[in-house]
Parts: sequence; C-alpha cells; structure tokens
Amino acid sequence: MTIKELKQNIMLSLYHRYKDNKSTTIDLKELCVQDNLIFDSPRQVVDAAKGLKDAGLIKIVSYIGGKVTITEITPDGIEYVEENLLSKEDLMSDGLTDTTKILQSGSDVHVDVPSDESDAENNHSQEESRKPVKYYKVHENYKKMVDADATPCFDVDSVADCFAKQLDKIATSKTVSTRMLGIFGPWGRGKTYFFKRLKSNLEDGQKHMLKYKIVEFNAWKYQDTPALWAYLYETIYKSSSWIDKIINFIRQTFITWNVAIYVFVFMMTWLVGCVVSTHSTSEIKNILDSAQIPALAIYVFSGFVYILIERPASVRRIIKKYTSRKSYKNHLGIQNEIEENLQKLLQSMVWCPTKSRVILYVDDIDRCPSRKMNSLIESLRTVLENPKIQERLIVICSIDEMKLLHAYVQELTANGFNSEVSSQLAREQLDKLFLFGIKLADLDTTQLQEYLETLIDDSNSDNKESTPNEPKEEIPYSTARQKGAFVPTNASEEIPELNDERIESLFKDYFESHRDLRTITPRKIRIMYYQVLFALSLSSKRKNGDGAFTDQLVEIMLNKYMRIEYDEDIERAMSDIIEMSVPY
Repeated sequence: MTIKELKQNIMLSLYHRYKDNKSTTIDLKELCVQDNLIFDSPRQVVDAAKGLKDAGLIKIVSYIGGKVTITEITPDGIEYVEENLLSKEDLMSDGLTDTTKILQSGSDVHVDVPSDESDAENNHSQEESRKPVKYYKVHENYKKMVDADATPCFDVDSVADCFAKQLDKIATSKTVSTRMLGIFGPWGRGKTYFFKRLKSNLEDGQKHMLKYKIVEFNAWKYQDTPALWAYLYETIYKSSSWIDKIINFIRQTFITWNVAIYVFVFMMTWLVGCVVSTHSTSEIKNILDSAQIPALAIYVFSGFVYILIERPASVRRIIKKYTSRKSYKNHLGIQNEIEENLQKLLQSMVWCPTKSRVILYVDDIDRCPSRKMNSLIESLRTVLENPKIQERLIVICSIDEMKLLHAYVQELTANGFNSEVSSQLAREQLDKLFLFGIKLADLDTTQLQEYLETLIDDSNSDNKESTPNEPKEEIPYSTARQKGAFVPTNASEEIPELNDERIESLFKDYFESHRDLRTITPRKIRIMYYQVLFALSLSSKRKNGDGAFTDQLVEIMLNKYMRIEYDEDIERAMSDIIEMSVPY
C-alpha cells in the first residue's frame, strides 16, 4: 500500500461518513479498524494524516505518544473527493440521494431539460464561448525528435522483466507446439519499444541462465509463402555469427551426399589409375604419371567451383529450383528444403538447447492486408513445426490482436459461419497459435501526463545539463485508478498469501458457479492459470516484493477470458494488470 493510496482511502472513508451524517471526528486508529483500511505500519497512517492536514483537506489533533484524532473533513477535502476520487456512478448516486432528501422535505425540484439535441449543443457552445481566451507570445522552437531513445515510462522495464522471467520458464518447458508468444496492443501503443526493453533484459547474461540470440524479422516485406520462407532463412543466416556461418557452411557443404559421391569418384579414379599403371607398359605409366597432377587439380578446382555456385543461403536458388515447374509436390519441395536448411542453420547456432536459444521477433504483421495476415502466420508455423527447430527457436510476434481476430472472423464468416460462432472460433485459433502473451494496457489520464512530461524533458535534454531524477517506487501499473480499490481487510489481521492452493480453490468455486458453461477446455484452464500467475507477478513488482490482489480480481480475469459479464472500465483499480494478463 503506497502512502498516496492510503491518503485516498482515508479521504473516501471520511467523505462517506460525512454524506451519511456520521461524525467525522474520530480517532485515526479507530477509523482504520471500522473501515478496514489497509496500511503498512502505524507510522505510515500518521504520515498520511499529517499530509492531508498540510494540504488543507482535513483537520487533526496530535497527542504525545503518536495518537492522532481527526476532527473534521474540510470543504476543500469534500470538493477534492468529489472531483478526483468519485466515479461517475458514485456522483450520480449522490445526486439521486440528495434529490430524494429534497423531495422528502417538501421542496420543489426544478430541472432544466433541453428541448432537443440542438438546444443541448447550443448550450454547450455558449459555455465554451464564455470561457476566456488566453493569448500567448511564441517564437521558433525546434527540438530533436524523441522516439526509440525515449526514457522508459509506466515502469516498462518491470513489465519486461516479468515477461522475460516467464519466457525463461517457457524456454525450458516441454511443449507440443511451436513456442510462439505474443505482444499485443493497438498501433502506436509501443509494442516495438517494449520489445527493445525486453531485448535489453534478455541480453543481460547475469539475469538469465540461458543465452539468447535475437533475430528481428519483418514478415510484411515478403507476403507470398515461398518468398517468406526463404526470407526467413536469409534473415536468421545474416544474424548468425561468422563462426556459426562457418559451421553451417561445413554442415551444408561437406556433410552431404554430393560430397560423398565426389570423394567416392575421386577414390575410384585413383584406384583404377593405380591398377592400370601397375599392369601397363612404361610408356603408358609415364603418360598416367604426367597427367595425374593436372587431372587432380582440375577435379579439385571443379569441386570448389561447384561448392561456390551451390553455397547455402541462396534465396534465388531455392525458389527458382522449384517454381520452374508448377505442382503441389514442388511447392512442398520449397518448404522441405528451406526447413532442412533452417534446421541445419539453427543446429549450427544452438549446439546445446539447454544453454542457449534463438528468439525470432516478428514485427508489423498487422501491416499486411487481412487476407494475408492469417496465411502469413500459418506459413511461419508450418516451417517451424520441425521438432529440431522447436527446441532451438522461440517466436515472439508483435501484433494488434483486434486486427488479427477480425481477420479470422472475416475468413470464417466467408466460409459460412455466423458472427457469434466466428468470433468464438477466432479466439480459439489465437489460443492455439500463442502459448503466452501480454497486452500493453490502455493508458489513463495520469499515465498520459507522465509520458508528456517525459517527452518534454527528453526533447530538452540537449539544452540543459542532465540532473539525476529523484528515485521513485517502481510499479508497473497505475495507482490513479481508484474504482473498487483494494477490498478492505482489517489492519490488525495478517493477510494470507494467494498461493497455488488458494488459486485452485478460487478456480473450483468458479467452475461450480458456472456449471452450465460447456466451453471450458483443458487448454483454456492452462491459459487462465498462467494468466493469473502473470498478473500476480506484475502486482508484486514493488520495491519490497509484496503486492496485493483479491478474489474479485481473479474472478474478473476469468470472466474476461471466458467473455462473461466483463465490464472493461479503465477507472477500475488494477484494470491495466487484467488487460496486460488477459490480452483478448
């Protein structure tokens, strides 16, 4: 519990006592007990109360020994709660309650209702016209463009650290399908920037037992299947080290049937020459001896020329070899050859899968047309289904999940499914494609302001001396979202840990209360379980490593995944954690 959150909870408690005509003169400790406010220590509660007093929101009396009594909530405090802490629903409820009181007192209630929509717009425009216009003087102001070098906001590094730790576990787990992970979010939300922070984390050898070799792949450049496969091979090949290239060259050049035949022909020729020279006249023997060195040189030279012409990593050779004749068999030939070459390349890059992995980051898939998006992902999965490739490769896709879902829905609808079934099957397809994923949550007003401040500071970094920023608590979610914040627990009661046993109990209760739900499958249970674990990891990303979570939040997560009674309210506390953990 941060001191900011504690202050807000104290103000809400006093406000509700004020609205219920209860006395706001109360001992601070008694207020925490009666309203079940959570706090870290008695000192934190006293500091919170003194901070509210200094801000003019409440009045208090302090005693020797640390005891504090709240005497009242000030008018400024009431106004602060109504403007900053109450939701629209709370304000509407208060308004209805006040109206009821007025009616019970016998007074008349006068309500001005605009005659139509145009009157309402006119009233709004009149209010805007009454707003004073401020004039400013300006001057030329050119600054550097801040993009990839922006200072991290919203504690993105903590989120990346959680994702990286989960990736470590996935890399060492046995799976029956390609390890394909997703980074979801709309255009412009920062998926590519998030991956750059993730890449920086993964390249830190001190944080991870596995060594990761990262390859970035822009799939939209080649949207036709054969070219895509070949470009995939080329990209991974160019990203490999010179040692990997040499090992791969040896694998694909010398450890082949062509080389075996080449050596066999050489040995047979040498053997025949020896036999002939032994049983021949001196003249023939002299001719053979004189021709031996030139013949050997020509043979070796032609072999090297063949190797150079047929060297590995040639996109043109692979595609041209099979596209000259059109048949389904030859189409499979492209896949088989590239798959075989890719397997050898990855085996050259990753000798021991328990010590290192290749991460293939596929970006900008959603730049493709809808009809191409599905086939592009399926093409990637097709060539990556090889077990030798799977144990060495992890794929991370950056994509707008709504565009991908829409693409699948369009395809299914065109095949005769109705919209409801298409939507369900599209989500099932994403479950099958992605083993794990994270969505970058929508930003609230506080987070937008934080980014703007950071952007301005970064833009001015060339014009002023750099000063160290004040250290602040790193929390990968917004504490400004207060609706339903922290289900209260008695401050004197020890808070239990949400461990596997309690998670299992919550899941069982959910299954019992949704007996009529026939769409829950073992895959869905696996996905929901790991989503809950990831949400708990995000929640615990504080300096002391202790987070907070509730059974209600777990139920909301399960409802969102199962598409049951889920209200996506950005003002709800920890709604960003739910959105990150349950991407679609």
